[in-house]
Amino acid sequence: EKSRAMFGQPQPTNTDVAVNPGADDSISSLGWHPTQTQFLAAGSWDKQVRLWEVKPDGSSSGRAAKDHGAPVLSIAVSPNNVIFSGGCDNRVAAWDLGSNNTATVAQHDAPVKYVSWLAEANVLVSGSWDKSLRYWDLRSNQPACTVALPERLYAADTRGGVLVVATAERKVLTYDIRNPSTPQQTLSSPLKFQTRCVTISPDTSSFVIGSVEGRVAIHHFNSNESSKNYSFKCHRDEPNNNIYSVHAMDFHPRFNDVFATAGGDGMYVFWNKATMKMNFKSNKAALPITCAKFHPSGQLFAYAVSYDWGKGAEEYNAQAPNNIYLRATPDNQFQ
Repeated sequence: EKSRAMFGQPQPTNTDVAVNPGADDSISSLGWHPTQTQFLAAGSWDKQVRLWEVKPDGSSSGRAAKDHGAPVLSIAVSPNNVIFSGGCDNRVAAWDLGSNNTATVAQHDAPVKYVSWLAEANVLVSGSWDKSLRYWDLRSNQPACTVALPERLYAADTRGGVLVVATAERKVLTYDIRNPSTPQQTLSSPLKFQTRCVTISPDTSSFVIGSVEGRVAIHHFNSNESSKNYSFKCHRDEPNNNIYSVHAMDFHPRFNDVFATAGGDGMYVFWNKATMKMNFKSNKAALPITCAKFHPSGQLFAYAVSYDWGKGAEEYNAQAPNNIYLRATPDNQFQ
């Protein structure tokens, strides 16, 4: 696996705007409404799922919140105005924004680390530390399909009918959701340390994977393009020998080569995988960035600043804020 250097200069982030109010504990997951795109949802360790409305000028207001009943590890927002939340109570809850009702729609045997609504198939997919993926037709309380994984699911992403799952022991599996029970590829992560996050490019030609050891790898699905695969270091404070986890990654929804990483160093970076250059590097936040997500238009970037427990309980400050911030990302920033 080739390793290539990337270069760039930090730039100020004074224009980033806070989404208010914040959460009461670490924020684990963000999701934009896919069609009513002014709405942003988040799940957090305080057991809450929250919804904000973001106005065109960047200001925001809290619209609603629901108690999941346990710490929330993952959320997904469907076009049908439903927010799905997977949590440490081994279940997925569905919050119908129209009726304001909630219901349990999926069950696992361990905490649910990943949920996604597959609009093209009209099914919910959930992944868990119980070493399974489960697909759910919401008209039934039994999974339509259960897929055994080699290990606990740590990260996953789905786009354009493709699903990539990363598990413990550095396993990576790729699926065509039209044939969900059989992986198309099973491989070991190109990175030597535990996987933390994964994101698929908009053209579904490649995925990017990030590890706890401040490193990212680009991998192409087609073996004929393997010469384009490479890895690089990021989210490191080299002078002080500090290495941080890459907590979150997300591709720009329209630019196939542009993706963001966010890390335990409290910084986010925009990269171009084709030019192998850093496009933008933020200033350092007071706490780690735990999750991040581009707006469906690509014109905004949302990220959450929260403690990640990377330094244990002794560094936890219950008074520290848990906030989401927005950055304007016009197209010319990436061209």
